[in-house]
Amino acid sequence: MAEPARGWDGIVIGEPQRAFGNAVQYQTVAAAMEYHGVSLWVPEVGGQVDFSSEAHDIVLNIFGTMSKGERTRLKKRVRAGMAAMAGTARFLGGRPPYGYRLVPTGIAHPNPEKARWGVQLQRLEPEPEHASVVEQIFAWRLEAVGYRTIAARLDAAGVASPSAADPARNGHRRQAGWSVAALQAICSNPRYMGTETWGRVNKTEVLIDPANPAAGHVTRRRRSPAEPVSVPDAIPAIITADTWARAQEANRTTSHHHSFAKPPRRTYTLRSLLTCGHCGRRLSGETRKSRAGAETVRYVCKLRDLYPGQVAHPLKVTIAESTITGLLDHWVADELSPARLELHATELAAADEAGTPRHQNLQRLQSHHRAATARIARIHELMQDPDYPLDTAKAALADQKAKLARLESDMAAAGAGTAPAWSVDDYQAALDAGLGDIASLLHIATADEKNRLYQLIGLQLTYTRTGPGTGNLAAAIRPRLQPRGAMLRVGGGTRTPTPLRAPAPQAGASAYSATPTCPRFDEARG
Repeated sequence: MAEPARGWDGIVIGEPQRAFGNAVQYQTVAAAMEYHGVSLWVPEVGGQVDFSSEAHDIVLNIFGTMSKGERTRLKKRVRAGMAAMAGTARFLGGRPPYGYRLVPTGIAHPNPEKARWGVQLQRLEPEPEHASVVEQIFAWRLEAVGYRTIAARLDAAGVASPSAADPARNGHRRQAGWSVAALQAICSNPRYMGTETWGRVNKTEVLIDPANPAAGHVTRRRRSPAEPVSVPDAIPAIITADTWARAQEANRTTSHHHSFAKPPRRTYTLRSLLTCGHCGRRLSGETRKSRAGAETVRYVCKLRDLYPGQVAHPLKVTIAESTITGLLDHWVADELSPARLELHATELAAADEAGTPRHQNLQRLQSHHRAATARIARIHELMQDPDYPLDTAKAALADQKAKLARLESDMAAAGAGTAPAWSVDDYQAALDAGLGDIASLLHIATADEKNRLYQLIGLQLTYTRTGPGTGNLAAAIRPRLQPRGAMLRVGGGTRTPTPLRAPAPQAGASAYSATPTCPRFDEARG
């Protein structure tokens, strides 16, 4: 809705009782629609909704509450129906577990509509190549071989991981190699002994931000507190029930769980800003305490902990926070100095101009114009040849001149019919209003405030380990300028900015990068 050239100006809802998740969601969406000038049309109010009407507001809030009740009833009915079908050992969908494949049963789907389209019920059968890998994994577990060692052995043997073996169904997963979590899931899945189960894990909706319920919910998978539905001997087994039971006993005897007191949550200055130059993963912050009680904050890439067989990745990619902060604060303050901001405004304006639809359309028309001009010149050369038919040349020349005239008309219309891009002065004002105060706040900001400041300016850091205690640290600042009419400012800053009303920069245009002047450093000596 925030895009001025969205190409539509209203939303029509046929069934408002299924349109919104709850009344709060309607209020949030309606406020955004009213702000952006988008109309809402609902049959129950006789057409267009009047956002200033109390009656319309009451009606839509009631429908939002009805939507929540309707959704809750649907969830209960679906789960009850699936629990009943699970008791009949019917395959209820989803990705087949590693070691199995789906084959049609030849039985038409009980849903008449799906059966009309030729959909059949499916069942699980062992996949010979992957089933042998599952058998080997359980054999190693019975020999008390750890998950990290098993993952390293499988990667060394070139065995494809579950996500790599079926990339079509696992496009959302990393296909680097065998992970410890994948092996734990295999060794705890009762399906491999032929028992079909349903309800071991449920989808639960939790608030994205408890302090802001209007932000909505996100779906998480949680272990179900209820007993799952289990049907023994429902599918072909890959291992015996005795082997599976012994593997569970091995898991209990080799796993040591300690109930330490949960440490207080800590905010790291560079949270979500540091990435590994070897694999692209975000570095995780952790705090180490020495025997003397001194705390050291560092950032670690945990790829080798999750995927032990990835020997091409360095075993330890670690950098101390104290090594970065002093250099980083000085570099950020220099990057946000008035002289540097003026240079960045020039770069942004050039990128914005090159990325606007107006400029791209003009470039396309100019390319066609140059081609038409070249063809006309070629026709003039051919007309000098006495053996070339003059009538054909004149007809081609007239056709090309007509095309050239149309192109020139389109170029003039494209140049006059579109609003210009942001100028250097616009970007200078935006950067100064949004980023100018950050440099003066860095030396007094807390770790949490620094992290928010760094995220606001779009700071990105990439650390690449080059040797014991040494590495390269590359930095980039990519400010995210907001759309038309938004306030570009520092949260909690000392100056009240002036809202800018100018065309929003195109995707990828509002970015510039730089590298610190001292990219190589010795972590041990700082």
